[in-house]
Amino acid sequence: MKAIILTVFFSILILSANAQKFSRDKISCLNAITQKGYRYSQQSDNPSVYWYMQYDHYGENLVQLTFEGNILRKVIIGCKSLVSNLDRFRDLFKGVKRDEVLNFEWSNNGNAYGKAYNTNYYFENARYECDSKNGFFIILPIN
Repeated sequence: MKAIILTVFFSILILSANAQKFSRDKISCLNAITQKGYRYSQQSDNPSVYWYMQYDHYGENLVQLTFEGNILRKVIIGCKSLVSNLDRFRDLFKGVKRDEVLNFEWSNNGNAYGKAYNTNYYFENARYECDSKNGFFIILPIN
């Protein structure tokens, strides 16, 4: 029993160390998800939408990917804990340039919006949104 518990614990630890960084190309994006050990599902009523559960150092998250053809158009990370959503956004600032950080805007209700290039979430330019009330971290690739 102890061996099973330790195996599950270390599996989650390994997966959390390898959080997903999304790419623009659909095939590359879905292959990276599979390589991280996650299983995704295609939405039955909208075949351009995919879902999977992700476990990273922020906890358990539900991830929705929306594609237009073969190009990623939107990523929504639904954080189980509202605090992890804000922590994820705070950590976004660690990897972006100073002028990018200064251009982020915070609304009165605690939501944040801004654009950044080559972060630890997306390889190219993207707009990031933090919905602190509902627990969503949103990535909108700018192509």
